[in-house]
Amino acid sequence: MSEAERRFHRKIAVSAFNQAWKYLDKKKLNEDDGAMLLHLAHTSYYHWDLVGNDRNRAIALWQLSKAYSLVGDPQLATSFARIGLKMCKDSKLRDLMPSMEEAAAKAFAVAGDYGAARRHLVTAKAHLVRLKLDQEDRDIFESQIADTEDLLRGK
Repeated sequence: MSEAERRFHRKIAVSAFNQAWKYLDKKKLNEDDGAMLLHLAHTSYYHWDLVGNDRNRAIALWQLSKAYSLVGDPQLATSFARIGLKMCKDSKLRDLMPSMEEAAAKAFAVAGDYGAARRHLVTAKAHLVRLKLDQEDRDIFESQIADTEDLLRGK
């Protein structure tokens, strides 16, 4: 692959990932929003798979799991969370583990497996405690965990 092609794929991966955020930030999606979110998340993963590293792929898998949780597809949400967790473990991406565990917790909550969801939240918190983070990053992780805890409380 030429350097120009690599730059193209990277640009599309980043753009699709960032555009997906406007949908992930919504509390409720209509059918069109949900479809666009999934298109964008898959586009990002596809392009990262071509030119990214395991970190890029793991983050894209995290986004896919979150997207499928939001549109209410627990089977794919848990599947992408499991793949992402394995990638994080295999590639020793410890700093991504709190988010990936939280995504798994959310996916299992959507699936109705509240025991698994709670176990993943406990693991997410344990990973978070061990990380040295600036306050902004810690706040992001804690906010993700709190959102999933709220989902479990509202079950």
